[in-house]
Amino acid sequence: MFDGFDRENRVREAAAQRGATEAEVAELELRVIRQVWQAYTDVKTALGKRDFALALLAASEEAYSATLESYQSAGLATVLDLLAAQRDLARARFTDIQSRADLLRASAALVYAAGD
Repeated sequence: MFDGFDRENRVREAAAQRGATEAEVAELELRVIRQVWQAYTDVKTALGKRDFALALLAASEEAYSATLESYQSAGLATVLDLLAAQRDLARARFTDIQSRADLLRASAALVYAAGD
């Protein structure tokens, strides 16, 4: 019995829907891969910033100690020098805290993007 190509048209429509669904899956897969790579590079960048912040903190602590020693014992540094060293040390501590927070945030984003 002739059905007016109804069966063939339904098969073609199902094949077209399958192709569209496969394209959507491929798009989602690429989006997830991009998000994971972006999160990974953010973690690598945050690790670099963390290393810089630790080096800055160590240098600032050493400079503050030297300035304090010079101020207390030798009288070679002024109060303004001591205050500037304290300011620099406070900024280095803030940078350290900020870099730690950025690293934690980036790590959490990577875990989320990876689906763990």
